[in-house]
Amino acid sequence: YENIPARFFAGDIREYQGQGGFAVILCNGLAGGRFLQSDAEFRRLLAVFQAQLVPGGVVALANAFHEGRRPQVERLLALARTQGWQVAGSWRNAVIFR
Repeated sequence: YENIPARFFAGDIREYQGQGGFAVILCNGLAGGRFLQSDAEFRRLLAVFQAQLVPGGVVALANAFHEGRRPQVERLLALARTQGWQVAGSWRNAVIFR
């Protein structure tokens, strides 16, 4: 990724209106938390990730939630797998990529 300039966006990825082209997206605490819990929301989030990543890009999902959020995050990861994403790591610290 040496030819990709560094750009940063801090905010809700659902509201991002940029052109994409990200090699890495860090999603810290959004997925599985109080804002994104349904399968429909997870599908939308995965679609945004797909649109914003460059080929070979990755999404790092950091979820330092208490154990009570585990089922939602695991459901997101399972849904990602059914859509062709590769998943590495645990529900607390996962990386998804195509």
